Amino acid sequence: MLKPIIAALLMTTAVPALAVPEQPGMVDVTKDPVDAAGEKALGDVMSIFSKMFDTSDQPEPEPARLALAQVTAAKLLPDGAYSKIMDSMLGKMLTPLFEMMPGLTDAQIAETTGAPEDTVATLSEDKKAAVTAIIDPFHKERGKQMVDVMKPLMTEAMAIIEPAMRTGLSRAYARKFTAAQLTTINGFFTTPTGAAFAQESFALQADPEVMQATFKAFPAIMGSIFSDQANLKAKFDALPKQRTLKDLSETELKQLAGLLGVEIQSLADHRDGLATASTNTPETGEEPWYAEENWQSAARSKATKLSDAYVKANEKSEAAYAAYEDAQVAAIDEARQRFLAQGWKPEPAPEPMAAEDIPDNAVPPPAAPK
Repeated sequence: MLKPIIAALLMTTAVPALAVPEQPGMVDVTKDPVDAAGEKALGDVMSIFSKMFDTSDQPEPEPARLALAQVTAAKLLPDGAYSKIMDSMLGKMLTPLFEMMPGLTDAQIAETTGAPEDTVATLSEDKKAAVTAIIDPFHKERGKQMVDVMKPLMTEAMAIIEPAMRTGLSRAYARKFTAAQLTTINGFFTTPTGAAFAQESFALQADPEVMQATFKAFPAIMGSIFSDQANLKAKFDALPKQRTLKDLSETELKQLAGLLGVEIQSLADHRDGLATASTNTPETGEEPWYAEENWQSAARSKATKLSDAYVKANEKSEAAYAAYEDAQVAAIDEARQRFLAQGWKPEPAPEPMAAEDIPDNAVPPPAAPK
């Protein structure tokens, strides 16, 4: 659980995940038993990024320019800059999020208590909060403690990242700027204004103003991307699909068997088994025959008329039942007022008999149901 959280936080600062080698005899308490697949996936992603940002074909920066660029990078990314950003993010983003968490979800309450989820869904928010307080009294406190646990871990990670980042920035600046430009930039950093700018420029990426403006842009971004979902879906649907074994020719199937080191018959059996299974797969409701536009006009018209009739009958039934409930409530209320006005009072409970007054042959009272 902890690794994905830390990885996500590292990604928010736009830095690559770090693979820390395990030492002999060291026990990784954060590793899940099935983490091997995740470690391999992480390695594959890192390999892809290494190829995407390959710099092996670029010439080495000139030593003089690199020396100037190292001064620039050290000013723009001073010691502790990454820790400052992470501390700000953890304190100003995660802590309020944990505090705003309403409590256990309906599914969590249902899973823990065995109560039907649809029943849980009808509970008021106050009742759900009360249930959470009983089942998980440390729900919110645990979030705060997670932040406290993660802060030193992230500080340690930032201490590893910063030198690597300064090295990368130095080489990038040495390629992007001339020696004269770097000299001018570094000269500016020696002034009070330049020093203040350099000290804060990197940390300002996590400033509340920047974060606020960025988050405010999200709805517009999502609205722009998903403004025409039908068109977007059509474009994705038009993309080439992955082939299955049934799409391969016998020649391709033979080539595939050779590459995998298996008998071609095993692939053919698997292909035929998938084809048989597909005919017995339960329907999902997404099949084309469920779409009304694919029905015959007469069948669609009949179904529509019956649907309308059902809706109207259901509305009448609900209205009739509501009227019955109103009449029942009115009748009870009238009778209550009349009996109370006549001085009606409930029968007093009988006084319990003293033990010495109970006859020996008295029938004992029935046991309370368990």
